[in-house]
This record gives sequence, C-alpha cells and structure tokens, in this order.
Amino acid sequence: MNRAPALALSLLLVASVYAAPQPARAQRQTSDELSFAGGTRFQFLLPMQGMGVVQANASWTPGVEAEAFLFAPTQKTPISTSRGRGALTLSYPVTSPASGEWMLEIVVGTDDPNISGTVRVSWPRRSGAQLVWRNAGPTDPEVRERIARMSASLAHVLRGGRPRNDAERGLQTRLAEHPEIRTDLQRIQTVASARITVLERVAPARVRNDFTFQRRPVQPVELQPLQPAQPLQPVQPLQPAQPVPPERPPAEPGLALSARFMMLDCVSEMTWDRGSDSDEPYVLVGFVRQSGGEAVGGRTRVFGDVDDGERRPARVADQELARFYVDSRSFFVMAVMENDESNPNTVLSDFLSSLELGSDYMEEGWGWWEFLPVMGWLWSALGNRDDMIGNAQAMTITPDGWYNARGNLMTWNVSTEYGPGPVVSWAFKGDGGDYGVMVRLEPIMVHSIESFNYRNHYVRHRNYQGQLTQISTDLDKQDATFMVVPGIANDEHISFESVNYPGYYLVDEGSRLVLRQPSSVIFQRLATFKRVPGLADSSWASFESYVYPGRYIRHYDFQLFVQPGQGDVFRQDATFLLTGPWWRQ
Repeated sequence: MNRAPALALSLLLVASVYAAPQPARAQRQTSDELSFAGGTRFQFLLPMQGMGVVQANASWTPGVEAEAFLFAPTQKTPISTSRGRGALTLSYPVTSPASGEWMLEIVVGTDDPNISGTVRVSWPRRSGAQLVWRNAGPTDPEVRERIARMSASLAHVLRGGRPRNDAERGLQTRLAEHPEIRTDLQRIQTVASARITVLERVAPARVRNDFTFQRRPVQPVELQPLQPAQPLQPVQPLQPAQPVPPERPPAEPGLALSARFMMLDCVSEMTWDRGSDSDEPYVLVGFVRQSGGEAVGGRTRVFGDVDDGERRPARVADQELARFYVDSRSFFVMAVMENDESNPNTVLSDFLSSLELGSDYMEEGWGWWEFLPVMGWLWSALGNRDDMIGNAQAMTITPDGWYNARGNLMTWNVSTEYGPGPVVSWAFKGDGGDYGVMVRLEPIMVHSIESFNYRNHYVRHRNYQGQLTQISTDLDKQDATFMVVPGIANDEHISFESVNYPGYYLVDEGSRLVLRQPSSVIFQRLATFKRVPGLADSSWASFESYVYPGRYIRHYDFQLFVQPGQGDVFRQDATFLLTGPWWRQ
C-alpha cells in the first residue's frame, strides 16, 4: 500500500494484566471515540488491568485504503493486522498476562490532506482507567514555533492568500513560476502541521453494560482405575554449566567522516540583493541518517564583500565543519547562503531541522532529489531572510563508500593532494549567483584497544586518567572508544581522540597517559604516537612516543604509562590490538 505520505494514528495502549480470565461471562468494556482530520498523528495511552478483548473500529473517507497493526508489549512485529477500504475493525483477545506498552497503529495512505473520519477503541474495564490521547510532535518550544510559522505560511500561500511578508511573497513567486510543486508543498504542509499539533485530553470512562452470566450444566465425571506405578529412572548427573563467552566489540573498525571546508569560488555575484552591492556568502553542511534521527552539521564564517572572480579564503583551507558517525545509509547535504538579515546560527538550526524533516520523507518513499528543491522555500516559511544560492546538493554515504553522480559506489580509500578522503566539488547557481564549493570528506577509523596479555581488557579513560579495564556499561563502552586520527603534530603518525570528549586526546603527561586538550605545540607532540609492529607479536601493534623514541604506551597495575623497558613482561604490556569500536554512535 502506498504510504507516502501516510496519515499515522499511533495508539499507545499501556496495559498491565493481572486477573485470571473469566470465560463464563462477558467482559465489561470501556470505550472512547474521536474524530480526526488532515494529517494528524495521535497516541492513545491506556492503563488497563485484566484480560479480555482490545478492539478498534475506524471509518474514514470512502475508497481510501488503510491498515491496522497491533503490537504486544516488547514485541517488534505485530501480533494482529487488519486492512480495509473506508473502514476496518481489529480485535485481539488478551488471554495471558502481559504487562507493558501495547501499541495499536492505524495507517491511512493517501495524498489528500482533507481526509477525515473517526476511531473508536474499547478495552476491558477492570480498574476504572481513563483513556488519554495526544498526538506526537516536537517538545522544544522554539522548534515548535518555527515549524508552526512554516506551516501557517505554506497553508496561507496554498490557499491563495495575499502575502503578508517577504517570505510569503517569495513562496508565491516560486509557486507561480513552478506550479508543479504545489502537490509537494501540500504534502509538506500536512506533515509539518501534524508535527506541531499537540492535543491532549482525558476521555470519560463510558461503560457499556453488557456484564452477564452464562449458566452451564454440570457434567458427570467418570473415575478411571489407577494405573500401576512405573519404576523410577536413574537420575542423570548434572552437566557442568558452559561458561558464557564475554561480550566483545565488533572486529571491523567503525567509520566517522570529518567534513572539512577547503574553498569557495565566486564565478559571479547574485543579480539581486537586499541593499548591498556585493555578496556575503557562507556554506552550510549537514549529515542525516536515512532512518531518521538527529542531523549533525556546521557552517563556515560569513565571507564579506565577495565580488566576481574572487576566492575565499585566498589559500585552500582545512577547516572541520562537522563530524558524523556513519553506521548506516546516510546523506551528506550542502547549501550556500547569502547573508542578509538572518542570524547564520539560526539558519543552520533551521537547515538541520529541514534535514530531519527530509529524513521523515525518506521513510515515506521520497527521494532526496524530490525534497531538496523545496528546502529553500521551507526556510523562507520558517522566517529565514537569507537567500539560498541555487538548490541544496546531496550525496548518499554508507560505511562502505559514497555514491557518485552516476550512481556508482566509490570506496573511502582514496587520497588527493589535499589529504585522505574524496573531495566534493559542487556548483551552486541561482538568481545570477554562480559559486563553486570544495569540501573534503576525511574518513576517520574508530577503534577500541585491547590488551595483548589481559584479554577482554581495554584501554579507556576514567576521570581523565588512562586505564585498562573490562567493559560492561554504556559509559565504559564510550570511554573505551577512540577515533584514530592523523597525528596532530605529524600526520604520518596517529593520535587517539576520545569519542565522548571530542577534542580531547590521549597525551603523555609526565609518563602518565591522560586525556587532555592539547593546547600547546609540546602537548600536540606528546599526543602523537608512531604505530609499529607489536613488541610481543608483530601481528598486533605497539605505540611509540613521537617525542621520546623508545618509549611506548604500556599498562602497569591497570594504569597506562608511556615508558621505556625491556623483557617479555614489558613487551606484552606494550602490545595491543585495534579492534572495532565498543561504542557505535
């Protein structure tokens, strides 16, 4: 069934079931009914006691198909489904204790934002519980206010209303020039409206009086003669319990990408600007997973007074704008803005919010190429008064590589004169402006570090001190995961950057290995190490000080040091294995 976009009614049924079933009598039921319209999304919260039947009836605009799914507590797949056109009923008997969250989801697939109907839910009444419903939406008041402004502007322009501000005038102009985008804007307005509509109420516990007894005749019972006892079988000795193997990190390293801005070329300025005779451009970059979640990004500074034929900066830069852990299919997106009256930090926030909204559309079956052309209009509706030069651009990235313009998967194992990783060079053209931007995506391997002679013990930081411990909690896993980056004093060697304390590195401080921000040249040198074949096993690794050759990272009494030494014990203490990362977020 086409679900793009879908009208999703999420009914969260929280049920705690304790009482034994009563097959000889009907259950007393509590029910509630609501009406819906447009693209709203609801959650039903239901405290319930007792076994019985959970039932939902829905009816809506005739001819539109829908599906319903019921999920039991802790279950990831539905235990009951139903499908209908214009109406459906889903009923499930709860016959055994199962406490936790019940979820009933009804999905109506249609492109019509004017769909309407009703939903009625009934459940066993044992505790006098009241049904509470509300729809899903962001809780941050500032985000809600911006999305509400966007939704209102889109709705006003789509209705043919007279523009009330520059943003709506721009939307109206674009719509007149490109009438084919009307459907896309209607779909976006529907989802935006659903995200900011937060309704909540407590429904009265209305009782349907169908509580009746059913008498059954007593059946006679025939007694059977006792059978002779069977001889007891000898007791088998207990088998020794098999030890549970300890949890281990994955074998393969993780991948993080560093988006590093290099240059911006102005081929020609914009032909229209708000009272300025030159451009003030800046670059936005962002990452977002196709599966949704938080977008990560950054921006350059605003480059003032840029004229035709100029490059900013004059020499190739190497400025990190954002860093992103690539654990699944994701997208890298870039846009060039011309600064006029908006705060660039607010524009960046709206840019990332738009990417998150875009990932919602990816789940609904859209492609990025359908979403990116309307991103600038979304920003206008959000109140952005900076101009996007042309459209945003995007590429698909995965842990295995990135997809070029021909759709071919290219590996991350490339290097250019500017450093490791592919150089993304995109052109942005619009309103007379013609800009080229170069950004390098530097791959960073993410590892944990296991001891050679204390297996299942890993290098980690705790209270800013380097230690060797076993790993059990999420905090342990974060503390024991490091990005192995080019050495900050010599990129032919390596440094170990913490994943949960970005910008902090393992540093040799008076022979103790500690976690610090290298704020001086000597600290940067002390945070740089040379990877060499393992002193105890050449298939493993040892890490020699860049400043003091002959000194190696080693553990002693489960603390970490940078020391010289000899003998088998020292060589084993100074040998490690770079495994995959404990923490993969």
